[in-house]
Amino acid sequence: MNIVVAMINGLGQLALVAVFFGMVQRLDCRPGVRACLLGVIFGLGAIFAMMTPSPVKPGVLIDARAVVIGLSAAFVGLPAVLISGAMAAVYRLWIGGSGTPYGLMAIALAGIAGLAWRRFVPPERQETVPSLLLLAVMIACHSVVVLHPTGDGLPDGFLAVYFPSIWATCLAGTLTLGWMMRREIGMIHRERSLRGDALVDPLTGLGNRRAVDHWLDVNGFRRGAGEFSVILVDIDHFKSVNDRFGHHVGDAVLQRLGAVMRQSVRDVDLVARYGGEEFLILLPAADAARAQTIAERIRQAIAAEQVSADGVAVRVSASFGIADSWGHDDRVELVAAADAALYRAKRNGRDRVEVAPPREARVPFARQSGPEADQAGRSSPAEAAAR
Repeated sequence: MNIVVAMINGLGQLALVAVFFGMVQRLDCRPGVRACLLGVIFGLGAIFAMMTPSPVKPGVLIDARAVVIGLSAAFVGLPAVLISGAMAAVYRLWIGGSGTPYGLMAIALAGIAGLAWRRFVPPERQETVPSLLLLAVMIACHSVVVLHPTGDGLPDGFLAVYFPSIWATCLAGTLTLGWMMRREIGMIHRERSLRGDALVDPLTGLGNRRAVDHWLDVNGFRRGAGEFSVILVDIDHFKSVNDRFGHHVGDAVLQRLGAVMRQSVRDVDLVARYGGEEFLILLPAADAARAQTIAERIRQAIAAEQVSADGVAVRVSASFGIADSWGHDDRVELVAAADAALYRAKRNGRDRVEVAPPREARVPFARQSGPEADQAGRSSPAEAAAR
């Protein structure tokens, strides 16, 4: 009966560890920081387990510290088990007593068992019951430390109670906490996958409008970030590509040109499909002059690209409108300024880059670049009407 009470007590402690494990896993922070935080959580869990041991017989106390340490190694890794193990060891030294060497060896062996399981069990099999049973057995093997000879010897009947208690606690604790942690990890992966899918354009794999809004929420006006620029890109005469070659070829063009844009910017920049054949690029820490240089590079890369699909080779061009965040009050005004610049690029001959004038300048023209800058204002009414 005492063993059952001890197991229930230990499972309650482990459930708290699982709750905090899920909370830390959901934090938006670097993996190293998350691992250290989890190490502290598991370390506190091990200390709490040692503070509230369960008596199964006079002179025989057991706790779930080994399960906590072993699972920190198995499910988080080396940084976490080093932190949790060190915290548990310091507390065990502070408690003192003749059993201190056994306690320290048990902590070390549980951590080694968890690391070995993590190393040799494939990730896709770690959530299965047989794998968790193997982990439980490996952690429970720390109990052999009591067989180490000492001058004091062991009380009569100690081993007959100690081993069943420890093994029952390790089996129940590892299966329960391991299942709860694996469940949390699975839920977090699904949540992140759904959240990521909601921000991705399925055709090009780039961001979508939601991704743009999210980026601006995090990095833009709401946090008063530094200057950044917006580039709007529109593929010229894209409707004729669909009409002439079919939408499957048009899709291939969108996919390839999206990849060209992504390869032409920094990792910190966002490239998104803004709608149809229109793309939007967000450039943090870049003014309009820097954005113009990048846009011109992308324009040349697109003009030189030949997209092949179903034996059809297609070349297209693109027009660009640029605005930077300086002087604009909100995202709507900023994107509208870039859109106005894009319209001027279309009107002035396409395959060109136009930059929105500074807000305070209020002039009807912008800096221009492109092979047809000398023909500004000469496009036909039909061309001016088509985007």
